[in-house]
Amino acid sequence: PRFIYMRNPRRLGIQQNLNLGVRFARAPYIAPLDGDDLWCDAGKLAQQASFLDTNPDAVLVSGGFVMIDAVSKQVLTSFSDAWFNADEIRTRLLMENIIPHSAACYRREAFLTAGGYNSYFKVTGDYDLWLRLALMGTLHKTADIHLHHRMHRNNFSLVKHKRKVWEELQLIRRYRRHYPHGGAA
Repeated sequence: PRFIYMRNPRRLGIQQNLNLGVRFARAPYIAPLDGDDLWCDAGKLAQQASFLDTNPDAVLVSGGFVMIDAVSKQVLTSFSDAWFNADEIRTRLLMENIIPHSAACYRREAFLTAGGYNSYFKVTGDYDLWLRLALMGTLHKTADIHLHHRMHRNNFSLVKHKRKVWEELQLIRRYRRHYPHGGAA
């Protein structure tokens, strides 16, 4: 009874499928998990829900990640202490997407108020959403490693690299007046 199976009569694309899933969700928090990534911390959801429960100004909480290759071998650990503070996240966010999609947990109501994922942004839809959410409340990162992010030659963001760069430039242009260091970005 906790699960809802949905099948679309036609292809909607990643962003619209995510939007549909969130609209049907009944929980107050949403934690996406992309198909090739793995949550590596069994307590991830409980920790993030607890954080959001006790920090009403927070609209999103995330953690760090370990990058793995196609056979699950660790390639890189990505984390920076400078990104724990909500003000520092806001300062850095326009320069790069420091919130891995599958490591995030956000408030469903904030997501709906922000308008969900924008289907124009095929590769950077999560980044656009984080920028909009950060205008509504604070974003946080904890010291926990929550995600094994898989990198392989068929990764969507690698295959669509030119599109990704184009979309990031459009996001910088769109949000440059709302964030510090718009010129540097």
